[in-house]
Amino acid sequence: MTSFICPDPSRPSYCVPTTNTFTECFSTGSTGSGGGFGGSANHSGQPLPKRAILEVDDVLDPPGTLSGVCGPEYIKDENNKCVLPKIYNYLENNPCVSGLFYNLLNTNNISLNSILEHFNIQSSGFDYYIKIDETNALNLAQTINDGSYSYITTLNSDYLKVATKLSISRTMIHELIHAYISSYIIGVGGQNPTKSIRAFPILWSEMLSKKYGIPEIEIERYQHEEMARNYVNFTKLVLKQLYGSQFEDQYYFDLAWGGLMGTTTFEQSTVLTSSDKERIIKVNNSEDFNNNSKSSPCLN
Repeated sequence: MTSFICPDPSRPSYCVPTTNTFTECFSTGSTGSGGGFGGSANHSGQPLPKRAILEVDDVLDPPGTLSGVCGPEYIKDENNKCVLPKIYNYLENNPCVSGLFYNLLNTNNISLNSILEHFNIQSSGFDYYIKIDETNALNLAQTINDGSYSYITTLNSDYLKVATKLSISRTMIHELIHAYISSYIIGVGGQNPTKSIRAFPILWSEMLSKKYGIPEIEIERYQHEEMARNYVNFTKLVLKQLYGSQFEDQYYFDLAWGGLMGTTTFEQSTVLTSSDKERIIKVNNSEDFNNNSKSSPCLN
């Protein structure tokens, strides 16, 4: 059963669900973007996760021999103490994809670090999982909330067989943003509605007015509009930090629109011309399917 967060208990019709599925769809040349509404994730029978951590060179610098360095599988928390991280990496069976996620975790971007710390610090109560599996054939990936404070991203195994490294990195960023926004709407919203509303005022306003339909049905649409408004440039900058001068700024910007081309923000943009939109769709198709792409596929 789905439970709800109600920022204003006197207005129960303004509640939003606490269990959701968010997906990023293949760009097919049209601007459609699918989504879903899912139930709780089932972790029964799964092995313990491999933690996403910085590797320690045990030969040159054995754990504990460097001042301020935590031992294997530990990170510094907000109190400068060595603790186990709460971002879990299930990607070890695909070294290339796992390497891309490792690079993302270690990108020196203040805004990205803020998102990662939101899941990683002990006091937040949230954690994040990423894995590879089959999802809906049209989805590049999907992120769900398991009904508590855990957020799980599943990368489509078929997508990974054809996508380029640049596309996969973009999808990882996209899904992390989904998890971050969702945690504020669901988790923070349940504990501190005022903080949640202040973090995403336009998103909350749109959900409360049901601008795009019933929030528990169209929650992905609402989040995509928020991402199109405020996270395209962020995604572009993170991609640029990951890949440097390998690609032009325009290319990073175009790819950052992946998964967001069905939004009203994109379709009705007065900043983007018709030729801009056509180019953006073409770039995303190219990298998502490794079709005349500038980046290379993620082969093991």
